[in-house]
Amino acid sequence: MAQLLHLRDEGCRPTDSDLRKFAGAAISAAAEDSGAIGSLADTVAAHAHYLAALSAVFSDQLRQEEVERACDKTRPLEVRFDTLARARRYLGVNDAFARILIPSFFKARI
Repeated sequence: MAQLLHLRDEGCRPTDSDLRKFAGAAISAAAEDSGAIGSLADTVAAHAHYLAALSAVFSDQLRQEEVERACDKTRPLEVRFDTLARARRYLGVNDAFARILIPSFFKARI
């Protein structure tokens, strides 16, 4: 977490890799505490995973063809932007389910 705060203080944007590392640390913290702190850490991890996904997908390398494929309603849900929107709706309500949707989106896109 200190590394992310340092990046922010320096005016830098955390990378998707930085956010995934932060999410991993939050998941570890959640596993160590079954109370309110653990629940909060689980929520933070879910949000960090989601932000990492947004950072990875919506980068300067995103091409028009990828956008068109990800918006194509005839393609499976797992490869469409709808999956990321669905994950966003679950954040704060069912964080564990949101964290499941994000990796499934990336695996399906490969």
